[in-house]
Amino acid sequence: MSDPHLLRLRGDEESWALFTHALKKSIPPELLKLKDKIVRRCGGLPLLIVKLAEALSHKDATIEEWSTVLQQFHHDQQQLWSNTLYKIHKDLSLYMRRCLFYFTLFPKDFDIPARRLMALWVAEDLVQPEGENETPEDVAERCLNMLIAQGMVQVTKKKLNGNVKMVRLPGCPQTILVIPKLNKPHFLEFILTQDLSCP
Repeated sequence: MSDPHLLRLRGDEESWALFTHALKKSIPPELLKLKDKIVRRCGGLPLLIVKLAEALSHKDATIEEWSTVLQQFHHDQQQLWSNTLYKIHKDLSLYMRRCLFYFTLFPKDFDIPARRLMALWVAEDLVQPEGENETPEDVAERCLNMLIAQGMVQVTKKKLNGNVKMVRLPGCPQTILVIPKLNKPHFLEFILTQDLSCP
């Protein structure tokens, strides 16, 4: 069974620390300008971070070599997320899919205040209480925690008490994925992206 710790999405600094550790060699100063691109390409996924580090460790430490690897890695990553999201689309409950795809209303790699996001879910009527003693806010919080636990949503900042403060959807999941019709004209019915291929 996979170690759930390895599946946890990492923040930018955690991602960079894991990358440099997995690279197992020093990074020339001129390549530090690729730091942000490397971090974004991996989307916080530890397995992708390690995979990219291993690929770059066998290349010459030049801008040209690393940029070529990053470009190919980006293509491979898009296909990976496309397959993952296809499975999510089939397996998640309707209200979970609604909440997950609500992230696509925000710009790519945009950090979203968790409290604001849950309030929007409630305002859009995306979540409904399942018991007499449950509120829509309770359902929204549970939904967000489930998406985080399943590695679909990334925590980018926590409060001092450990509660989630900021979250985001990793960039690559914003690939094509048709959403079931929500019967709400003010909400997205489908998502279109540059890559229209289906797995």
